[in-house]
Amino acid sequence: MAQPKNKIGPKPFSYFLDISNKAMANRIRKGLIYEKFTARIMRIE
Repeated sequence: MAQPKNKIGPKPFSYFLDISNKAMANRIRKGLIYEKFTARIMRIE
């Protein structure tokens, strides 16, 4: 009875988009932190 092909539609797509958006947000946060650390290192050098 279970057919995953029928479930492939707008809900899973938006779900994956939400995950990708969260992943991008985490990458941006890590990138900003990384830039701050590199800026400090450049000042020290």
